[in-house]
Amino acid sequence: MHSLAQGIYAEQVHTSSGTSLSSIATGTPDGSMALVLFITSLAFLAPARSAFNLGRLWHAWVFLLMAVVCAADHICNSDLHPQLGQAGASLSQWLSMAHQGWSYFCFLQIAFLVMGPEDPHLQWIDHPVVHDTPKSSLSMAAPLHAIVLARLLPMVAIAVFICCFSSHEDFHWLFFILTETLLLFVCAAFWLHRDRRSSMPKVLLRMRFWRRLWNYCALPGLLTASIWVLTESAESKVVQAFLPVLIAVLATRIIHVVHDSKSDLNTEAPIMNVSPQNQVIARFLLGSAALLGLPTLIVTLLLDWWSVGYWRWPMVCMSTRLRPSGYFAIIGFLPTFMAQAVAFRLIRSTSSNMSNSTEEIVLSKQLGCMIGYTSVLFGLLALGLPQPLFPYMHTFCVIAFLCLMMVAVVLTTLSVRQPLAAGARSRFVLMLAIFASVMVFLTLLILVQQLIPNTYGIPYQLLAAVEYVTLALPMLWPTTWGLEVQARWQTHKAWHTFRSNQMA
Repeated sequence: MHSLAQGIYAEQVHTSSGTSLSSIATGTPDGSMALVLFITSLAFLAPARSAFNLGRLWHAWVFLLMAVVCAADHICNSDLHPQLGQAGASLSQWLSMAHQGWSYFCFLQIAFLVMGPEDPHLQWIDHPVVHDTPKSSLSMAAPLHAIVLARLLPMVAIAVFICCFSSHEDFHWLFFILTETLLLFVCAAFWLHRDRRSSMPKVLLRMRFWRRLWNYCALPGLLTASIWVLTESAESKVVQAFLPVLIAVLATRIIHVVHDSKSDLNTEAPIMNVSPQNQVIARFLLGSAALLGLPTLIVTLLLDWWSVGYWRWPMVCMSTRLRPSGYFAIIGFLPTFMAQAVAFRLIRSTSSNMSNSTEEIVLSKQLGCMIGYTSVLFGLLALGLPQPLFPYMHTFCVIAFLCLMMVAVVLTTLSVRQPLAAGARSRFVLMLAIFASVMVFLTLLILVQQLIPNTYGIPYQLLAAVEYVTLALPMLWPTTWGLEVQARWQTHKAWHTFRSNQMA
């Protein structure tokens, strides 16, 4: 473990790439800069104080420890470091590791507050006591499964990752992928838990939850990441020193918004109100796969062009071996696959509203959606099995993903009584395009990769272009179900039940 710490410290001192929130003080600042870094580190006491005043002792402890570790790390990396000797150097190395790990853990805790696992209102949604006195959820302790999922699991996973991968040259890329994976897994497990599975549509299919997520998590996260990248590139330590202040202000604001029990319908807090201001947006969720996947596809190609210096028609399915485009592809396609699974779930929900349809048509839609789930699973496996380490398994997962996605699209599209009706015609045309693109891509892949020896001389550029189209079309296909899905959930019985509970 001591050699591991030495490696991490050497990497932090000798490299300037891949820095994280904990490395804003890379190098040896002068005394005044060290004082500024120390003072700004104490900004995390603000969210700790807010959480303590609201009775959320867990978050108070998390941000208090963040302030202590951040300040101690900056002190040990200041001008005092050479005077502390070997013991001080070892302490500095361990503090740097703790600072890195706890920074990512705090990011997860902030995200969990917005997305549900740490929101007390959503932890006890539809609980009998909360129905009678809604404010009582603020005084109730977090359920055991939420503690295990949102606190213990990320803590153990981050500790194991630091011990095993902290000497990797792409440590921070891998760390961010781990954080995103934990975020998606914990949120999915939280909402699919039996205690709130039936209540999930009341929150996730309405506008205010996603508006809160965008206003207090996604947009500030993008802005903070952009500011951090720019300041790191410019090596402006004065600006970098105030990044903890920005994050602390954001965390304080999120804590107050999530725990505010006095808000009215014009604020972000009451995300479960059944009102015209909190309308059903099921049809818009169908477009989330395209909203996430298409920019990921484009930026992945542009990053490869930027890193290499020329356009080389890269294969996105094989880009996990390329840096940084491969890592960006993983980061972007992880939520894209989750959004695709959600789209299949929404499409499947329309089968229960087909009272005039035959049993075969309903079965076709349900079977198609089940195959769609399996396709998404193989897509996730393709991301988790890097092509350089598992070339055959990676290729198999990619082919299985495309083939199963094609079958799922065909079955669900043909599961209506009139596939060529006016409202479903675009869906049928898109189904034909997906079928043709997958078949052409697999044929070209076999010929270009010489899986079957041939002398056709098919250009590699053609294979890459067909791959881009093959990946893009399935992301657009769920949007053709907007009318059916919106009609299904606009009048769902859950809204009437929930409105009765609120009136009571």
